Amino acid sequence: AGLAVGGIYNHFASKEEIFSAVLDAYHPHQIVMPALQSVEGNTAKETISNVANAIRPQLFESIEKIIPIALIELMEFRGQHLKQLFSRNFSHLDAFFQRLRTQSDTFRDFSNTQLILSFVSFFFGYLVTSFFLKDLPLVRDSGEKSFDVLLDIYLHGVLKNETKDDKTST
Repeated sequence: AGLAVGGIYNHFASKEEIFSAVLDAYHPHQIVMPALQSVEGNTAKETISNVANAIRPQLFESIEKIIPIALIELMEFRGQHLKQLFSRNFSHLDAFFQRLRTQSDTFRDFSNTQLILSFVSFFFGYLVTSFFLKDLPLVRDSGEKSFDVLLDIYLHGVLKNETKDDKTST
């Protein structure tokens, strides 16, 4: 930045304020929120898939920076800044799922909060496991197919839909 270390404190009151600004700058919400507002689809499934595929490459680029920052956040600050980021972005996430509900009546009976938590958990879990397990052949060799399978599981679950015949044969 071209500043002496002491000069940084002309812009920030404390180390915690510096950390909060760094977390905010590198956090994936900078990628996710604009995509939620701009990416379209003809159905809820298509919109979710389009958003996921639009943000995935950028998330992969940012993963090396955000995971160490997130670990510091969890260890040093007990997640307080992440909670603030989540609270600040909740209304955008809520609006996204409200928009999806207008595209489809096939949502199961979940609240928007539950849908938001599952969406955030899906991407958080994907990022964390991709970061820590990336060197394992199982993960490294699965590439984009792995993401597509995980997205399908997110959208449809892990169990096959039971048909009437399946229920009567058991």
